[in-house]
Amino acid sequence: MDEGRGGAVHIGGLTPEQKAGEALVKLFTFVAARTIMDALTSEKGIDENFITDMMRSPDHDMQLAAVRLLEVRTSFAQDTFQWDVLRAAAISNVQADAERVMAQYMSSIVPLDTDACGE
Repeated sequence: MDEGRGGAVHIGGLTPEQKAGEALVKLFTFVAARTIMDALTSEKGIDENFITDMMRSPDHDMQLAAVRLLEVRTSFAQDTFQWDVLRAAAISNVQADAERVMAQYMSSIVPLDTDACGE
């Protein structure tokens, strides 16, 4: 990260980019789990211990599934996830939210008086 930009902002000791990176690992784990185990129907149980717990399972099939999850997650992050789309979406969402907040603020301090407009 360019230390000249955003270096002062920290969330729980992490930069916003590092925090997003942690969240993306969870997202990619979920995507990998959904890809491999179609029966998985919710995020419940998908946390930082999800794959570790599978690796510790006495069931050899669970261990193999965990290894496959690691492979699919890595492949998804490297080859499939569209990082440029994420960046564009994040910027667009931030701009849209800023516009919404400013519009609400402006309408609260300058109420539109339709009678004053000659209607």
